[in-house]
Parts: sequence; C-alpha cells; structure tokens
Amino acid sequence: MEKDLAAALLSFYQQILKPEFDAIKAKQSEHDEQFSEIAGHFDSLYHRIGRLEDEYLMTNVERHLNG
Repeated sequence: MEKDLAAALLSFYQQILKPEFDAIKAKQSEHDEQFSEIAGHFDSLYHRIGRLEDEYLMTNVERHLNG
C-alpha cells in the first residue's frame, strides 16, 4: 500500500506539480532579467544625479569665491 501511495504521489508530482513549478521558474527568470535591466537604469540615473549635484556644489563654490 505504501508503494502505491508513493507511486501515486510521484505520478502526481511529475504530471501536475513539476510542469507548474517549471512554468513558475521560467516566469521568475524572465522577471529577474527585467528587474536587472530596471536596476541598471536606476544606477544610471543615480550616477547622473550625482554629477548634477557635484556641478551644483561647484557652481555655488565658484559663486561664493567670486563674490
């Protein structure tokens, strides 16, 4: 009886659960790639904001020094 239950559970896993898990993993991988792309865009924006902040600070220093 235990072998029948084990065989039934294995069959259920192979026919029902495994395809669903594989589909979930594929979708998660797709989302991970999109998230990495978005994170790259944010990194680029933060870098640009940093440069703008540096320019702003330097402009204020120049303005302060020149009167």
